[in-house]
Amino acid sequence: MNHYLIALFILLPAMIIAPATRLAKPHQAADSVTTIRPIPGLQQVGAFPAANQGPYQITALRHQACEGSIALLPLHRNAEGSAILRQMYTRESVRHGIIFDDRIHARFPQAQFSWHQLKERVFNAVRLEHQPAQPIAFAEAGQCDLAELVALHL
Repeated sequence: MNHYLIALFILLPAMIIAPATRLAKPHQAADSVTTIRPIPGLQQVGAFPAANQGPYQITALRHQACEGSIALLPLHRNAEGSAILRQMYTRESVRHGIIFDDRIHARFPQAQFSWHQLKERVFNAVRLEHQPAQPIAFAEAGQCDLAELVALHL
């Protein structure tokens, strides 16, 4: 009986917090598309939908002075679109990753993303102005370090 009480005591916060976070999730319409702002030194080559449905729009950019290009895909809700670029660009010379909060990550930074979602909920609850952080998956070809340039300007 004592083991059950300990387990209940440990699981009780999760049983209360999990449903509350589902209700308070920031809302983003399923069909809204995030566009990439112009980035100095990069020229947009094109943009196309990454999937038949949903908000996934890939933007292709190339450097104006260096032989390099980068494909950017804004992610919504979680890591659920981050594999699209890995499946589309499979060459070994292509570097993949996630740009989030002005940093480059090899994998989706789930802990940081969850922290930013929590901060966004608090800011919205107290009606404070803030700039929500947008995770962006990338696939980069060339030696121009374009992901670093994009991270500086987004």
